[in-house]
Amino acid sequence: MAETVDQIVEAAKAGETRPVYLLSGDEFLVRQAVGRLVDALVPASARDFNLVELDGAVTDAKTIASHLAQVPMFPGIKLVVVLDTTLLSGKQDLTPEVERAATLLADGKEKLAARRILSVLSRGGWSVDDLTGASHGRWHKELGVDPGVLDEAVLARLAEVVSAEGLRVPEGETETLERLLAGGAPGKNLLVLTCEKPDRRLSITRHVESEGVHLVLKAEQRGRSVDTLDIGAVTGAILAEHGKTLDRDAELALKRAIGGEMRLIAGELEKLCLYVGDRRRITLDDIESVGVTRVREEAFWELGSAASGRDLAAALWYAHDAFDHGRHPIPMVASIAGAVRRTLEVRTVADRHGVRGRPRNLPAAVVDEVAKARGGRKPHPFALLKEWERSRAWSGTDDLARGLRACRDADAALKRSRGDPRLVVERLLVDLCGRRP
Repeated sequence: MAETVDQIVEAAKAGETRPVYLLSGDEFLVRQAVGRLVDALVPASARDFNLVELDGAVTDAKTIASHLAQVPMFPGIKLVVVLDTTLLSGKQDLTPEVERAATLLADGKEKLAARRILSVLSRGGWSVDDLTGASHGRWHKELGVDPGVLDEAVLARLAEVVSAEGLRVPEGETETLERLLAGGAPGKNLLVLTCEKPDRRLSITRHVESEGVHLVLKAEQRGRSVDTLDIGAVTGAILAEHGKTLDRDAELALKRAIGGEMRLIAGELEKLCLYVGDRRRITLDDIESVGVTRVREEAFWELGSAASGRDLAAALWYAHDAFDHGRHPIPMVASIAGAVRRTLEVRTVADRHGVRGRPRNLPAAVVDEVAKARGGRKPHPFALLKEWERSRAWSGTDDLARGLRACRDADAALKRSRGDPRLVVERLLVDLCGRRP
């Protein structure tokens, strides 16, 4: 049976420790667990010297190993905490990392964007020069990055920020770190790593799991609907702290708007607690009055699916809903482009294999070829069939390629501030969905 946070925290308090703790899953729950581990392992009076906290996006294995190898200043446990490490992320996760860097850059968070892209370069042992010098083919072959997310202007700007800030590509060597975790660390030095989704194919991930403990932290969901999501780990603590209660229909509205992002649920709930003041109950009216931001990832997926299936009414509804809740237009267009790109990919492969009509399942050869094109990630057969069905709304691959170019043009218009963002997205959706075969 898998261990729980409560069990490892209680064991730590009793002196039963592990060389390394790996925490993955929901960001909020992971950070919460890290805080509890720190409290259990390092007294507050010793934290200035016996607690090291590192940013995993820009910290390589060599740096982690050097901190872990240093003898602690005070007697007792020395804890090295590495948040959001990239050491355990496989190549299949790098396309979202590049997209995230572009979004951070568009939001004005240039240094954070530069750090994010440098962590991507480190996966292939690339230099800063490769940021603008590598071909799209090399990005795909060596790093598994979808060329469709690469924008030359964005990469050039990231290179300028890297140069101006004097940043460097973190190294990726893990052998020294693995030796330390296998018993080479001095005294009671321990390591805590956090990672959204570690790749178990990597040797360092397998080594961490064999030497320590890996906890996957996520909210329990008893069914497919977001209504069955258990957010009690977040709401219970915050409501108790403020002396509030949350009505059932208000909780449902909160989950439907945000989904399983515990950090965002916590932020909105804190805001609601302040909003109601001395009143004890938080109601559905409070949710609607405050205007809880709709950030549920499924909403972007629904927008992309509607656009790639050429359902104009649904696509406009999802787009207007996203704008009304303050969503940034660039990720909206990225979601649309990703859906159109996947539809084009499936249609191209299916046409090559002679798929026609309305098959109940796609041939295994089609599934395997699409998986290969997507960096080895095998798609769910039913999801792939739905993508094929949406592709039937297009006259062919040339029509889909035209749609993808329209997405590129809309993205460029947004990044160059050419036109009202809402109109740019609406025009894109009308262009994609307005003309049917």
